[in-house]
Amino acid sequence: MGDEYDVAVVGAGPAGAAAALAARRAGARVLLLDRADFPRDKACGDGVAAHALDVLARLGVAGAVDGYAPLPRIRLVGPGGDAVARALPRPAYTVPRKVFDARLVAAAVAAGAELR
Repeated sequence: MGDEYDVAVVGAGPAGAAAALAARRAGARVLLLDRADFPRDKACGDGVAAHALDVLARLGVAGAVDGYAPLPRIRLVGPGGDAVARALPRPAYTVPRKVFDARLVAAAVAAGAELR
C-alpha cells in the first residue's frame, strides 16, 4: 500500500481490528494504527463470548480461539463469597488478550490492512 488510505482505524484491539477487517472486505485501503507493538497484553477482557465468534466468522476470521477449551458454564463470586453460576446457552472462551488481539491484528494484516 502507498500513503493514501480510505480508512484509518485508531486502536488495534478487537474492535479496531474488526473495523479494519470490515473495511477491507468492502474494498477500502485501510491503515490500522496502535501505539503499542503487537503482541501486547491488556489487563482486561480475556472472555470471548460465542456471539463474538459469529461476528469474526462473518469477517472471515477463523482460529481466534484455537487451543483454548470451551467454557460451558459461568460462575461469578462476589467479594463476600456469594456466588452465582449457570450454564451458558453456547460455550464461551477465555483467551489471553495478548493472544486474541494478536490473532485479530494478524487477520486484518493478512486481509490487506497496513499496521503502524
